Amino acid sequence: FSGTPNPISFVETEIKGDGMIRFEFIGGIRADGLTPGELEKAIQAKYVPAYYTHLNVTVTPVVRYFYVDGEINGAGGGRLPYTGQITVTRAIATAGGFNPFANRKNVRLYRVDGSFKVINCIKALEDPKLDLPVYPGDKIVVKRRLW
Repeated sequence: FSGTPNPISFVETEIKGDGMIRFEFIGGIRADGLTPGELEKAIQAKYVPAYYTHLNVTVTPVVRYFYVDGEINGAGGGRLPYTGQITVTRAIATAGGFNPFANRKNVRLYRVDGSFKVINCIKALEDPKLDLPVYPGDKIVVKRRLW
């Protein structure tokens, strides 16, 4: 918040399970499905003119990451920003794609809960149901194939 005669404290909050975020004075605002710009306007509309004559609102989303490691092209791997729904094959493509030594039939997807899945990316490209979603914190490891 900025643009007021008296500074307003920085507010850091998360979208709750019901899709709402809550603020002092104005209560809840539905944030689920809104872009940061749309959310800024919604918050500003609740505060102005009821509580302030002028108020600037800036919404900055938290950056979350997933990881891709192993036999991929270039330096695109490592930590990649999670910007929304993505699958294993798309995540690998985003990281630079498979290099010539990659074992496309034995790609491991490690979940943040410690579990892992083995994905055959050749079959996943043919059948989208086999192309598992990637979530923030997940790690994809592309193994080297044995000749």
